[in-house]
Amino acid sequence: MPDLSGVPFCDSAGPNSLLAARRHARETGTRLALTRVQTQL
Repeated sequence: MPDLSGVPFCDSAGPNSLLAARRHARETGTRLALTRVQTQL
């Protein structure tokens, strides 16, 4: 589970990477969960 507590900002590449990881998790039957996501992120 990625801990995003130290990530105060991300550009468009960040969400795109997370979407790719989510897609891969679904395709392989695994679960992706993000933890400690900052509200402004």
